[in-house]
Amino acid sequence: MADGSDCSGCVFVAVVRDHDMYARLVKDNPNNAGGEFVAFDNLVENLSVTARYNSFLESWDYSREAWFVFVHEDYEFLEPVGPLLAKADRKSIYGTCGARSTHPGDDIVWALNSNRDGTNLGVYGRPFRGQPTVLTSDCNCLMVHSSLVREYSLRFDEKLTFDLYAEDFEIAAFERFGIPTKILGVANHHYSFGSIAPRFFVQRRYLMDKYRDASRVYARSCGEEGEPPA
Repeated sequence: MADGSDCSGCVFVAVVRDHDMYARLVKDNPNNAGGEFVAFDNLVENLSVTARYNSFLESWDYSREAWFVFVHEDYEFLEPVGPLLAKADRKSIYGTCGARSTHPGDDIVWALNSNRDGTNLGVYGRPFRGQPTVLTSDCNCLMVHSSLVREYSLRFDEKLTFDLYAEDFEIAAFERFGIPTKILGVANHHYSFGSIAPRFFVQRRYLMDKYRDASRVYARSCGEEGEPPA
């Protein structure tokens, strides 16, 4: 990170199908000025998000240190994330919305949310202080420093094609290496309320089986991911 005044030292990585939305919210967003941008065109070749993200991680020159900011095309920073990441712990993974416990309503989030066209706009969550530790964070934005990826060879599970891949990345990092996930208090606007397709339940079962011997119960914003040993 340079002087922390902009997003120099940040690499914004996205898988793109709606190029106009990506340009408006990510690439040409003035709050992202100074950053680098890596966009995978999934209209040309429709690959899984995890395959795309791993291809980025495999191709990066790790002699160059940077914050990797994995974002969806419908995710907008309303302030520069660079100054916050300049002060963040490089030994942690960061998100902007996460599950603090398995209790419903105990999520940490402070964001604007709307439909894709901006309708039904509302503020969700409540303000919080510091950088609270969570069990997992949401996949709309995942931030990790290149030095942490290099040290532990962190990768995404390509059996998770679209759902729960951020949660898996974070659970694996904690279970294998004790790496925590924290929430960064950056103003943002997510242009989606999400939806749960049948694929989600298949991948959720896969994740629960994968972490059946996990050291603790994990959760996402709408329910449990894995169960501790019996």
